[in-house]
Amino acid sequence: MSLRGFVLPAALVLAADAWLLVGVARNRAGEPEAELELTERELHLVRLGDENTGVALGFEWEGPRFRPPWEAAPTWFDEAKLRELGYDPGKRAHRLLPKQAFVVFERTGGAALKAVDASRDANALRRRYPDRGRFLILRGMVRMAVPEEAPRQPRGAVVQLDISDVYVPLPYSRALAGLSPTPRRSDASRYTVTLRLGRHHEPWVTSCRRSP
Repeated sequence: MSLRGFVLPAALVLAADAWLLVGVARNRAGEPEAELELTERELHLVRLGDENTGVALGFEWEGPRFRPPWEAAPTWFDEAKLRELGYDPGKRAHRLLPKQAFVVFERTGGAALKAVDASRDANALRRRYPDRGRFLILRGMVRMAVPEEAPRQPRGAVVQLDISDVYVPLPYSRALAGLSPTPRRSDASRYTVTLRLGRHHEPWVTSCRRSP
């Protein structure tokens, strides 16, 4: 390989890393958009790495998901909310189009975070849910759903989150050493994590401690 062939890829990697660091710095600049203390019930232990790879925690949440069975009773993600997000329930083609949105999750103290609202305007949501220690606003994808048992009652569903796992770096990850991944449908509470949300609605961990 020529020197030029070696230098160019290396320069591209360095440029990508630098751009990533700039993005992280911008997200974390200034006051956090939100700061919450979450337990294992809301942030499940997905995998435990070695001293170099750290730990990944996954958001555990409940709400209108894009999967059956659909709830029989109306939810907050009704036809009015669909129209607010840019859907026309009368157009069949719109049922196939996922859309980017901001989703509000409430820390209820229960088994998981609870999705309670969605909008294309994060600032409007924050005005509606001003408690930054209780409500977390994350980016995600939503979609229109039409239950077979109620075709005249279209509703929305959250398809996925843009960031579903949160990386726990050293030294915070040491508090989780020796723990096994969280089982499905678990109500365990082996640790507490302080999570901050930046100006770009990207989360990061600022502390982690084992439960007594």
